[in-house]
Amino acid sequence: MSVERSSKEKITKNISNSRWTSLNRSIFFIITLIAIALRFYRISEPRQVVFDEVHFGGFASHYLKGTYFFDVHPPLGKLIIAGIGKFYGYKGTFAFKDIGDPYETDPTVPFIQMRQAMAGFSVGSMMFALATLVEMGFSPLSLILAGVLLAFGNQK
Repeated sequence: MSVERSSKEKITKNISNSRWTSLNRSIFFIITLIAIALRFYRISEPRQVVFDEVHFGGFASHYLKGTYFFDVHPPLGKLIIAGIGKFYGYKGTFAFKDIGDPYETDPTVPFIQMRQAMAGFSVGSMMFALATLVEMGFSPLSLILAGVLLAFGNQK
């Protein structure tokens, strides 16, 4: 009986000493909503290949077609994009040759879903960074500053 009581006391003590105060939770939630809005707003525009899609989309197409190619970088990101494309029925038929190539030439390319997945990973990594700061005991002002920098960091 005393063992049960002491473990319950430890749990209660840990909860009361939590760094996740209502202020920290509010900051985390608001910054996350801002990041989601910024990353997903008009994600379907432009309807043409943009900067890194040339490389990542091109390599994903190679994976899906099963063709040999050489890449000096680790493949995880490209494999994730290829997996998303495969899930949506993409067969790797679009060349991703040049920036500005219109996606209308191959309507099977699920470029919006591919962009959404990468935006989701971006939001997730930002949330992980903020949660780490909360757990390390940083002040709410530090959370706001870091959150704003992370949320707005990759915007135009």
